[in-house]
Amino acid sequence: NIAESAVAFLAVLRAGYIPSMLPLAWRRREIVQALTRTGTKAAITVSRAGPVAHAEIMAYAAAEVFTVRFLLAYGRTVPDGVISVDAHLDGLRRADGDTVGARLEKSGRHVAVITWDATPSGFAPVARSQNELIPAGMAYMLEAGLTDKDVIATTLMSAGIAVPKQVF
Repeated sequence: NIAESAVAFLAVLRAGYIPSMLPLAWRRREIVQALTRTGTKAAITVSRAGPVAHAEIMAYAAAEVFTVRFLLAYGRTVPDGVISVDAHLDGLRRADGDTVGARLEKSGRHVAVITWDATPSGFAPVARSQNELIPAGMAYMLEAGLTDKDVIATTLMSAGIAVPKQVF
């Protein structure tokens, strides 16, 4: 529900990686399962959201998952072993060249994001292509009658997107 999640999501996409948004309400056990099932190499979180120290929870979860090599958090006060994104954003300059790799070719078929489905055995990762996400977003937009002049304000978390397997 915070601007940092949208910025991180777009930055991960722009860098050519596959984002997987995890709900803030997930406990350490669910986070460890998610990181393990997806083979996560890097995680981005916030130092705090209200009274909850999310960077600390993520640090303990990441310590249990062998594949996680980088743990970043928005906020200047982060636990040991966590890289502060805010400290590195100061003085950041635009790159001169195009940093997006070869994934641009036929990118509609590539995995764009990983969403999560609830199953009887726990949460399961589901790979979603742009060809699935764009029609899902369009369906919501058309059903609501949104135009390019409308402002969308929501309390729903961006991690809570529900994308059916077959939208149309």
